[in-house]
Amino acid sequence: MSILAPIIGELSGDHNLIPGIDSEKKRFQGADGNRCRLSSGIEYSFVSLFCDEIIRRLPQQNLPQYQHIFFIPNLKAEAKVGYDLSIGHYSQNSRVRTMHKVVNEKYCDQPWSYRFRYARNRRGEDAGDYGHFKKLLDAHQEDLEHPVAQISPFLVINICYCIHDYRRMGALFEPEQLTIPPFESLLRTVIVDLRILREHITRQNIDISSAQFYLKLSRRPERRLPQESSQEYIAKIANKANIRIECSGGVIDPANVILSFGEFLQQIDWDSLVNNGVN
Repeated sequence: MSILAPIIGELSGDHNLIPGIDSEKKRFQGADGNRCRLSSGIEYSFVSLFCDEIIRRLPQQNLPQYQHIFFIPNLKAEAKVGYDLSIGHYSQNSRVRTMHKVVNEKYCDQPWSYRFRYARNRRGEDAGDYGHFKKLLDAHQEDLEHPVAQISPFLVINICYCIHDYRRMGALFEPEQLTIPPFESLLRTVIVDLRILREHITRQNIDISSAQFYLKLSRRPERRLPQESSQEYIAKIANKANIRIECSGGVIDPANVILSFGEFLQQIDWDSLVNNGVN
């Protein structure tokens, strides 16, 4: 049972669409009245927010313009390059590249899972999320377009039920003095360091081109104790301990490969990445 579900419902008028403003993005079969018709279409909202949250935390003095740092490919380009976002000043070769996925129709205090599995199209080419993931996973080892580039790849997973939930991240629900988990919460944003994952795959001799290959991430939150307030419970489950990573049947310690947004920011030499002596 989600603590956040009734709160988001109350804060958003029970997920009502506003005539003339909201357009229905997805039609559902059946009579499940608990689903929000604005549950889809928020992945690129999170990509843009990811950029904004990064730039808000960088020193503003001599910071280059937004378009000098961030490149967001369109959907057709994503299939070729394998990433949703490239971060780094256009005048230099270092890049942080991220693949973004949203687990929607799930509140971030609920169990969830996301799985990349082997997939090929009719031409025998790597297909879908698997194809994008495989390209990004290999990008930091060999980049054919930029042979001398230093590429740091990451997978970013956001958990968000719908656009109403997205717009109310970080809001205070006063009756319970509960803050809706914000973007930077580990409940909301889970970042996988693909450099570390690649090292694990190499050590374990895992063949990512095998039909048996898969990568699965999941969260199984601890049970809420009877005496715990909503605020205490949300704070308790916002950690790495209940995140599980499986790679082709093997389990990986999340402490080694999972980053919170704050930890991700600490991993990167932002001054070198975005400025490179250019003011």
